[in-house]
Amino acid sequence: MQNWTADILLEAGLELGEGATWHPVWKRFLYVDIENKKVARIDPLTRISEEVQLHHRVSVVVPTSSNKLLVALQGSLALLDFDQATTTKLVQLEPDKTGNRCNDGKCDVKGGVWIGTMQIRAKHNEGAV
Repeated sequence: MQNWTADILLEAGLELGEGATWHPVWKRFLYVDIENKKVARIDPLTRISEEVQLHHRVSVVVPTSSNKLLVALQGSLALLDFDQATTTKLVQLEPDKTGNRCNDGKCDVKGGVWIGTMQIRAKHNEGAV
């Protein structure tokens, strides 16, 4: 049986860090800090981290084929140009539930994106998929 070990890649001081995923083209780990509204990438070899400050909570980051990132923001899905630190809104989500935010999400094998939402204060029965 193989023994596994874990190592900390970066002491990032995140308030609510989630969404860790690998970008195969950039060869970087991507992650978010939901409450501080940041998307970050880190080079695992150099351990250099870069981040983009957004204007809304962000909880999901998915690499796309266009060298941009699909991000799930509070109230919308958008494309993030990481190098330019700009977003382009794609679609509004739950406009009638301004107290909700995106929570978690993944891309399926056909390219479909699945996003779950939740109420900011975790109020029961307010979220959706």
